[in-house]
Amino acid sequence: MNAPIEPLNPELRKELEDALLINEFEWLTQEGQDKFTQPVPDDLLIATFLLKGSAEDWTKLKSTYPSDVLFHLWIEQLIMNELYDSRHRRIAEFFFGIKNPVLFIRQHRTNQLEGSEKSDGKGKAIFK
Repeated sequence: MNAPIEPLNPELRKELEDALLINEFEWLTQEGQDKFTQPVPDDLLIATFLLKGSAEDWTKLKSTYPSDVLFHLWIEQLIMNELYDSRHRRIAEFFFGIKNPVLFIRQHRTNQLEGSEKSDGKGKAIFK
């Protein structure tokens, strides 16, 4: 997701960005740099708060970005990470109202794995 994302609420986006910089990049202020010269990329901001955010952060995230943007980033970049399985189930329910998140996540992982494999013609799978 390299194209800029237009937030629904720029003020909430700024709040999330400030929270990310304070919590994740605290060392910057220790070095005397209190701000980045570039804004935090939207995909990094969204991914960080999906995987590490609190309920309050999630509410802000949901009000800041369109649900299709959140869904696309979650499916394309995050869902394969099994370390966050319980988090993925909560994301599926909270953001997208998915009734059976375990089945949904399993199906998407299977689809992504099947889509990333190709045969080398000798019966071995190679990846794109």
